Amino acid sequence: MPRCSIFKNGLTIGPTGAVRPCCAFEVKEGQSNLYWNDDWQTLHAELDKRSETEWLDECAECKLSEELTGRSLRTMYNERLDNEVGIKHWDFKINNTCNFACRMCNQTSSSTWANIVRNNQEANWEPYYDDRHSTRWASEALEFTPLMLDASYVKFTGGEPFMIPQVKKIIQRLIDEDVAPAITLELITNGSHDLRVWNHLFEKFKRVNINISIEAVGDRYEYIRPGSSWLTTSENTVIFNKQKPKNTYLTVTILPMVFNRNNLDEVEDWCKHNKIQYHVSTPVIKPSFMSPDAMKDGLLRKRLIEQSEILDKIHGTNYQDFI
Repeated sequence: MPRCSIFKNGLTIGPTGAVRPCCAFEVKEGQSNLYWNDDWQTLHAELDKRSETEWLDECAECKLSEELTGRSLRTMYNERLDNEVGIKHWDFKINNTCNFACRMCNQTSSSTWANIVRNNQEANWEPYYDDRHSTRWASEALEFTPLMLDASYVKFTGGEPFMIPQVKKIIQRLIDEDVAPAITLELITNGSHDLRVWNHLFEKFKRVNINISIEAVGDRYEYIRPGSSWLTTSENTVIFNKQKPKNTYLTVTILPMVFNRNNLDEVEDWCKHNKIQYHVSTPVIKPSFMSPDAMKDGLLRKRLIEQSEILDKIHGTNYQDFI
């Protein structure tokens, strides 16, 4: 059965403050978001019951991942959270502060993306790019720390978590409360920052998992992630992998999409050469026009080219160099 422990034992709070069971859970179009003060507990209990006998539409990413690899976030959560009581897995996306405008991202998860759309309002943006929600719950994030003192896992994404002040403050509070030795800390980052300056904090935790998102190397990497520098990200990743604390583990995640579908081996070879663990994730689901086979579908191809041409004009690039 596809039942997942995250419904009872986990919680994700996104950049808008909306509550979901986990980061991969997709709220259905037209369905209202729930927030901390809403009765999300009843919904999550209902989802948990339904998941005992059926795959939920909202869990499409895990279903696809298990079809492709036999593993998913669901299988991981079930291994981690078996027989737990209460919320043990906290996943925080505190706000959208980010220095990149990755082509598979949007305004809600990137402040740089928000600036691009705001400065180019005349462009015919896809709703995926043009749909922005308030990302102002950051001031409330510290209030959750007392609820996390018995957590087993605390995860931060973004935006870029190493640019968000509340991330460091929460981590420091967990250390000050002397609960860090029982917590596995997880952070997903774009690799643009020197993480060695955090080593003195990381070593206080039971375990630290650092996940750096890298979809390509060289110019292709910088095309997929406008605002990035391959030299900076690659050097940061290699150096941190050598100088991280003993309790800290680094993994590179590779997201298959239309712009790297024939080049995944380049990232894999780079990781192997530098003795860095890597993982090829489920192919991009949103935006659908960036899926690996988008160019084979007439409608997706049209949407992809239109949006790529808008971004190419802004960034001075050419999508045809990377298809």
